[in-house]
Amino acid sequence: MYEEGLKSFRLNLKMTVLVVRLLFLLYTGRGDNMSIMSD
Repeated sequence: MYEEGLKSFRLNLKMTVLVVRLLFLLYTGRGDNMSIMSD
């Protein structure tokens, strides 16, 4: 029971990190496209 909750928590954490990174790239890329290319 506890391990199942831990798995779903880690999965949600991964998804959240991916979404945050995407939003960050979109936000920084709006003003400066080169920031994405240099990464």
